[in-house]
Amino acid sequence: MRSIKRTLIVPVLVLLSILLSQGSAAAAVGIGLSVIGPITDAQVGMVISQNVTVTLDPTDQPATFTSQLTTLSSASAPVGPVVIAMPGVPVTVTLTLVLTTGDIAECSDTNTLTITNTVTVPDFNGRDDAVYTHVQTLPCSLPVTPFEVTPNPPSQLLACGPNNDVINLPPQPAGVDVLPDIGWSGGFFNVQFFPQPGYVFPIGTQTSYRFEDVNSPCSIVPPTVEEVCGPDNDIVTIPEQSIAVVVNADPTWDGGTFTVVFTPAEGYTLDPAVPLTYTFTDAAEPCGIVPVEPVQTALCGPNNDTIMIPEQPLHVVLASDTNWAAGARTITFTAESGFVLDPGAASEFTFTDEDIPCPTEPAGPTPIPTIDPTGEPTVSPTISPTVEPTATIQPTVQPSVQPTTSPGDAPAPAVTTPPPVTGLPKTGSGNAAGPVALMIVIPAIILMVVGAGIARERAA
Repeated sequence: MRSIKRTLIVPVLVLLSILLSQGSAAAAVGIGLSVIGPITDAQVGMVISQNVTVTLDPTDQPATFTSQLTTLSSASAPVGPVVIAMPGVPVTVTLTLVLTTGDIAECSDTNTLTITNTVTVPDFNGRDDAVYTHVQTLPCSLPVTPFEVTPNPPSQLLACGPNNDVINLPPQPAGVDVLPDIGWSGGFFNVQFFPQPGYVFPIGTQTSYRFEDVNSPCSIVPPTVEEVCGPDNDIVTIPEQSIAVVVNADPTWDGGTFTVVFTPAEGYTLDPAVPLTYTFTDAAEPCGIVPVEPVQTALCGPNNDTIMIPEQPLHVVLASDTNWAAGARTITFTAESGFVLDPGAASEFTFTDEDIPCPTEPAGPTPIPTIDPTGEPTVSPTISPTVEPTATIQPTVQPSVQPTTSPGDAPAPAVTTPPPVTGLPKTGSGNAAGPVALMIVIPAIILMVVGAGIARERAA
């Protein structure tokens, strides 16, 4: 008996795995769904949620999966996020579904709502996609008494150009459906409102609107001009225009005029009451320009001061420069053609040379008189910074004279040599007694020499 049960259980498990895998090569993915109870008071916008738990077998490879919750009327419901599942680790994802008008209709007609949960594991275990689908049929009921709701009416906003008016469709309350917007068609725009199941419109509510495009002509924004001094210098501003307006390419000043031409873009018309061509004439208002005054720098000597002419404003030119003459120099500025100088500004500048005396060559030192050894005073043109003193002055004197005598002559007087003169004072710029000592010693030496000569004559 046990053998028979085992024989039956194994095929059943295999068959169950095949059904769950929907033909996939792998059957080890476990799918768990939370329970969704009966749906009561169903209405458009109600949110239905369900938890989906995916578990891979421990022997499977890691995989990603997506899941989706749909109804018969919401097949285009968004797919849930891509989730990574690891072998043996359960992964739970919460899915939501928003009921639509079709869902309410199904609920109203059958008192049930069919919800489908789909889990897709792409390339499961390196093979085909594994897709698991679970269909649930839930009891569904609508509110016993329909809700009364009033749609918000649309409005039309005129805009120039064909099929260009704007239809403003405000947000609608719950229970109101709007015919899908197909836009302008043949110059018309239709809006249709419908109550959703479980809702009603009040009696007399307008549910259909038909708008006709006015195709009003487009207007331009005129240009403006701002006067600026100088020829062809006024500023013309062209404001930004709508897509219905075309401006002539790159207008500019030409011979004192500036022309702007507007034309309608293809498919548009422009307001005939507004001019399309604008021609401006340049005011050519003279510019009052102020010259920059030159700068004088004094130098020694006549007519020798320097005049620096700074960089001048635009359109100011040097008219004349007399250069220095008789101690004066005049510099004059003027304006270029089409421009004028500021009437209150100086344009002529006259400078007077300061004629500063130039310094002369510096004088040399005062000569100091000296005494020549011969006794004649002299004047030295320069003073030596250092004079070496003479320690000893030796006069040129014969040390002794031996006279020749004859018998019977009286003996001649003996001539002795005077001792050398030593210890003379030092001379130099730092000793004022030097010249005086020399004036005393030199005549004494001369007297001794003369006396020696007289003695020799007598001895002869």
